[in-house]
Amino acid sequence: EADERRQLMLSQILSSQARER
Repeated sequence: EADERRQLMLSQILSSQARER
């Protein structure tokens, strides 16, 4: 479902931000 896809995108964004930090 879209919700699952949104969670995956959010997880990736959070991971990217945490790596940039």
